[in-house]
Amino acid sequence: MTHVGFRPAHPLAYRLYNIAVATALLVASFPVFLSVVILLLATQGPSIFYRGERIGRNFSLFHILKFRTLCDKRAAALTKDRTLPKDADIFTPLGRFLRDTRIDELPQLLNVIKGDMNICGPRPVRAEIRAIHMTSIPGYDTRFDVRPGLLGPTQAYFGHGSSKRIRARMNNANVSRPVSLRAEIALTLRIIFSMIARILRVLGNKFLPVSLKAPVTRADLTLTTLDPKNARGPCYDVQSFERDTVKIPAILSPSTTRAELTVRLRNGGLRRANLQLFSTETAGHYIFEPTDETSAYVVDRYALGNVVVPAAVNRIAISAAPNPLLGAKLMASGNKS
Repeated sequence: MTHVGFRPAHPLAYRLYNIAVATALLVASFPVFLSVVILLLATQGPSIFYRGERIGRNFSLFHILKFRTLCDKRAAALTKDRTLPKDADIFTPLGRFLRDTRIDELPQLLNVIKGDMNICGPRPVRAEIRAIHMTSIPGYDTRFDVRPGLLGPTQAYFGHGSSKRIRARMNNANVSRPVSLRAEIALTLRIIFSMIARILRVLGNKFLPVSLKAPVTRADLTLTTLDPKNARGPCYDVQSFERDTVKIPAILSPSTTRAELTVRLRNGGLRRANLQLFSTETAGHYIFEPTDETSAYVVDRYALGNVVVPAAVNRIAISAAPNPLLGAKLMASGNKS
């Protein structure tokens, strides 16, 4: 596997490459760009673009461009010293769609052409966010040795609210690596295809009749209970898994407050996350919280797919009957690994 790197061996040639790619993508996406401008004019008036100050290479400041997706005053209050909370409902009429599909970031191609950013690099951050993390995350400022990027591994594989510590470790590793155009182009194409698929899925769910919609599926998940000493208990097939709730075909003992979520990948591999469980008034439904940053990442990327490029996980139809042998098989797999 070839890793994406952020440090160019030939800066001038890499700069010309970024201008060429950004220009080509801007031309190719111009119909979408123009359509969004027209729709935003119709739904929220002339306030189409967001210009926000970000830190660039060597701590230089620049103004990033995005399509506006948030109500100005409420967004300023909520994001003054943090990223946007997951449960914030301050979107403009088209804001959630633009943000979920990442179309809101198309104008950043102009930042790339101008020289503020590269196609691939660490996500650009505000000075307020840097002030929070520069002392708590070792090596956080390493990211400013290179230009920030419109795309990158952390933008592709991490959700908006994912751990800044884990993201910083990945960014620092990439800053130390030389640029691989092969890996960068492959990642760019993967992101573009994922965005197109996401847009079509959202539009299909909204406008297509039920008979033409793709079958509803979910990731292949099981939940294993853990006792206070971390001993593994019964394993259950997960019937539904939402942002903060899980449903299993069982009523757990009041003393059961922890569990291990297992996600089966398409290649047969497994990913696991430790969860804290909280009972609800509905039998079999539990509110959960990941117990650590790594578990939160596994939930976001593998179980929920709340990332630009979701992982290749096994998927099963929601309407399918639960497989009583699946939990036992996963427990056996886990004991062997």
